[in-house]
Amino acid sequence: MRTCSTSTLLALALASLAGSMLRTSAAHAQSVTPAYAANYTLTNLGTPPGVPAQLGGVVMATRNIMLIGGSANTSNGAIYQINVIRNAQGSITGFDGVATQLSTAAQIDGGLFLFPNGTIGFTTYSNNLLGQIREGQSTPARFTPLSPLGITASTGTATVIPEGRPNAGRLIIGSFNSGQWYITPITPDPLEPGLYTLGPATIPPAFTGCGPEGIVYVPTNSPQFQTPSVLLSLYTCGVVRAYQIDSNGLPNPATGVDFVTGLGGAEGGALDPWTNEFIFSTFGGGNRVIIVRGFGAPTSAPPCNPADIADDRGVILPTFSVNNGVTEGDYNAFFSGFFDSLRYTDIAYDNAVPLPPFGPNGGVNNGVTEGDYNAFFSIFFSGCQ
Repeated sequence: MRTCSTSTLLALALASLAGSMLRTSAAHAQSVTPAYAANYTLTNLGTPPGVPAQLGGVVMATRNIMLIGGSANTSNGAIYQINVIRNAQGSITGFDGVATQLSTAAQIDGGLFLFPNGTIGFTTYSNNLLGQIREGQSTPARFTPLSPLGITASTGTATVIPEGRPNAGRLIIGSFNSGQWYITPITPDPLEPGLYTLGPATIPPAFTGCGPEGIVYVPTNSPQFQTPSVLLSLYTCGVVRAYQIDSNGLPNPATGVDFVTGLGGAEGGALDPWTNEFIFSTFGGGNRVIIVRGFGAPTSAPPCNPADIADDRGVILPTFSVNNGVTEGDYNAFFSGFFDSLRYTDIAYDNAVPLPPFGPNGGVNNGVTEGDYNAFFSIFFSGCQ
């Protein structure tokens, strides 16, 4: 846990009381700053049911499933999955049911993301590791020590740099303790299918301070972000801060502007790729999930029906590549994932009725089942109508 030691029990009690009062105040004061309030709004989804405090990072696994770190920074750390509720516009408005544990993730911190192949990545505190979890597995398959790669202990956060940004496809990693940001290459491991090997951080790091715990690259067509930028969840400063990026894709320290303030323990950060809404969590401070709306809409082609799960290359949507609807790419993607019960093949309830947005809310869904197989082939040969 990130706490400061005290010399006496009395001092510890007073510090705890003061910290509790501060976190309670912050939990009710979070807001988009006046500089951005004309275009962006903030919604507090509250604490996800079933996820134990403190919260770690957050990421969307599928359109209907959110992954969240729980019991963060402890040996009992784990990643939980919970269904989300969306309104008619596609925005997430709440949680559906109670979260269940997806995988153990000891010491998980603010970094929670998906590698290009769907493998889950997460950062740890205070042992400075990056964990990898294969799809369908309930324990990490690999922990990579980051200190030997030149990354100061300890993370912090990480994510894959998106297409269209400098160093796209590499990892950007933030160190909580040093306040620095690093970039490291990743390559698929030919000896361990589904896993990645990390290379050394050879690009000079950028310093923002404030205990980095999350990073999101702002969609290019977003109001007030004419220059490519990132949003950083900065724990010790209690803010989400916007920075322009430099030629390496790192935050430019001279350009920081507060975007959300009044936070107790800003943690994590992800884009909902179906709406481009910004999602982040809080470590303490109410252990909430918060969404900010107003960013530019996704530019990748949306799926036309439940069978349209991939672009023409067979890369799982959403992507920023060509998607001509239901094609051979979808067929190949479905069969490469169905028999391993990969999340993206869960397109229907157990009775083969499509999941939202192509079907109704409610229904029995036990994950990847015969219902998904039947739904895919009842739709695939009809193409996009």
